[in-house]
Amino acid sequence: VKDAANLERVYTVELTQQPALKSLAVYTQAQNIAALTPNFKSATLEYSVVVPSEDSTFTVAPSMYQSTGDVQEITVGGIVSDPQTNSGNVTLELPDEDQFTVPIVAKDTTGEATTETTYQLHVTKSYPIKFQTEPAFAVVSVINSEGTSMNAVNGVYTLPAGAYTYEV
Repeated sequence: VKDAANLERVYTVELTQQPALKSLAVYTQAQNIAALTPNFKSATLEYSVVVPSEDSTFTVAPSMYQSTGDVQEITVGGIVSDPQTNSGNVTLELPDEDQFTVPIVAKDTTGEATTETTYQLHVTKSYPIKFQTEPAFAVVSVINSEGTSMNAVNGVYTLPAGAYTYEV
């Protein structure tokens, strides 16, 4: 590059890639996939997921893009994700709270330099609700606090913790 005096200048630029997750999945205790909202993209740092309240554990399955760092590590809620154990999956206890957040940290260390990216997984417990109506053919509508009508599956509503109204 030439400067204002037409002298040639040489600059060295060092680019460091921020560590990032390649994939992220959450499984219920029965090993059913729990849908992430929004769908996973490595540049998105916050996700929500709903897990059944009757479960005592859930599993987080992260993987990280490979980089040139000396040491790469993922932690889920402070627990190291070891690819040699359970394919890197981390099983966590489901706490008493209806809503909680689990930090997922992708870390890359080269020499003395450490870079990390933190993802936030917002977890909400769901509760199954079934209505017994009289007469049996009565129609029930359940509406969340935003005014969205909720759907029943086989007559059972599985609702995240929150405020709801219902009409018969």
